[in-house]
Amino acid sequence: MSFQQFVRPQCHEFDVHFHFTQYALKPYFALDSVRKDHNGWNTSGKPTANFNLDGDRWAASFDYQHQPILPPDPSVAPNYGLETVPLFRVHFVARDSLYDNERADRSARIRGGTITVRPRWPDMKVKDDETGEVSSVDGYMDIGQPYLDVQVQGSNIDFDLYLDVVQEAMAAFGIHRKYFSDPARTSNINDAAVYVRPKRSLSGPVYAADGPIERIHQLLESDRSGVRRHHANHSKLPGYHVATTVDTPRAGQLVKGHRLGKEIKHYYPEYPENRSPDDPLYHPKVEVSLQTNVTHETVWWDERDDRPDDPDREQLRTELEEVLLNVLDWSGLSTGSNGEGGTYVSDAYFKSYQEKRASRKAVESPLPKIENEQETRVIQQWKNMRDSDAAVIDELLSDGGVVSPSDVAESSGYCYRTIREACHRLEDLIDWSYGKLEIASDYQKQLLLERVRAAKANFEQTVNTTVAEVADRERAADRGAFAQWRRQYNVTVSDAETHHQTWRIEYAASDRLEAREVLQAGQVAFKAATGRHSTVGIHVVMEIDGQREVITDLEGFTSATSARLELQKYGKQFDQVRDELAEIFGRPDDADLEASSAPR
Repeated sequence: MSFQQFVRPQCHEFDVHFHFTQYALKPYFALDSVRKDHNGWNTSGKPTANFNLDGDRWAASFDYQHQPILPPDPSVAPNYGLETVPLFRVHFVARDSLYDNERADRSARIRGGTITVRPRWPDMKVKDDETGEVSSVDGYMDIGQPYLDVQVQGSNIDFDLYLDVVQEAMAAFGIHRKYFSDPARTSNINDAAVYVRPKRSLSGPVYAADGPIERIHQLLESDRSGVRRHHANHSKLPGYHVATTVDTPRAGQLVKGHRLGKEIKHYYPEYPENRSPDDPLYHPKVEVSLQTNVTHETVWWDERDDRPDDPDREQLRTELEEVLLNVLDWSGLSTGSNGEGGTYVSDAYFKSYQEKRASRKAVESPLPKIENEQETRVIQQWKNMRDSDAAVIDELLSDGGVVSPSDVAESSGYCYRTIREACHRLEDLIDWSYGKLEIASDYQKQLLLERVRAAKANFEQTVNTTVAEVADRERAADRGAFAQWRRQYNVTVSDAETHHQTWRIEYAASDRLEAREVLQAGQVAFKAATGRHSTVGIHVVMEIDGQREVITDLEGFTSATSARLELQKYGKQFDQVRDELAEIFGRPDDADLEASSAPR
């Protein structure tokens, strides 16, 4: 299924490396001319300029920095002509409502950033100023020819505008746009993030102990491998900074087809306790960002003809928005835009009322299914576990370092072959690669620890209880119809784990008849998903016939108004049929009506 229309996430941080090869180092010499032609470095300060883009006026400042890089060999760049290799920077900032009226390089640049220009060529050399030692430059992309690496780091700018930012900022200092119009296919993205800003009173399910951020960490991160980053700081207020990382191998487990490592985060700005409720920064951000250090592939600026299956800017945006929207949905929050009093709060850049139409996958949360599968594996393996199997598990639970089969053999007294056979039997519980053993997920580790402790008291009772719990979860796992209804009518559910819920419905019903039909559909789906026989105690906030209404008893509303609304519906149908017959046969005048109604 797909989100046809949803709240428009705001682009936040972004970091891209544009490679420009068409004019070799010619635009670099143009930048050096700006440096040389400015005579006020020691008097009036750095060169400044202004440009227009995306409805805003922007301020820019120019700067440079010397580097210990040696000029290129004449065989590589015969017309270089410079004795040094300076690095150039252009700072830029939008002159919008949050602009602090500082020069661009001194500004906070809340909507703005930095352009850093580095010349590149094959076999670059660097000279140590102290020792005079010459060595090769590491960490840059050698594409076999001279080019410019133009890195742009910014925030609160649409991802697609960053190439325009470079062109307009350079043009403001007199450098032709054509030099920066055609980035090479090696141009790539290092960082990107999108966010929404839900109300503080509604965002709790996102970071709760049983919410999606915590459960993703428990279920999708293995015991020892990869980058384990999970941060939960509730020091200033609940949900102050809660984040977890999903790497490339697990991205597809969260949303099928995804390939990019990400961080999912709920956080507030610094000093949220000093904000008033009418300040947008009183409310948190929920953000999803690219994490290149846990992504196995390069994300290119544009789709590459020679590598069509590689991820590019479009796939990056799709994955970030899909994870963000699905995490909100799994938390019971609406994924649609809203008006005043809705789920989201506008700030200077994120607009809660802006909608976006695009194909985005809305998936049922895979976390309950993954949790059930992992519990079932633990139960099945535990029931049939041999002593040698238990020795492997015990070693992995007690040892905090890297553990290999030979380590377990040495510590347990079993021969290496016996331990290898045990590892094969335990393949559903442990990962075994490159001679290293680890429990497959943090959640399974906790389950095994519980069973090790419980086994000392009453193992059989623990197993039977757990099997019953898994069966109950599987019976209640199918929440598809209710989730679909919530997405269809843009519904946020508060206090989802209690009997006293509030459904905030952004969909506006034209009249009470339509409101009843919408709410009855929700009742049916809710009862099927939860097994509850009644919706007594559920409150609804909904716009009906242009008025925002609070329905304090959903069950009472739908049953008490049912007969009256049915009569209204059939009355309207009767009036429609009567009017159609009158058009065909003619409408009788008042005298005919009186005669036909007189007693006979």
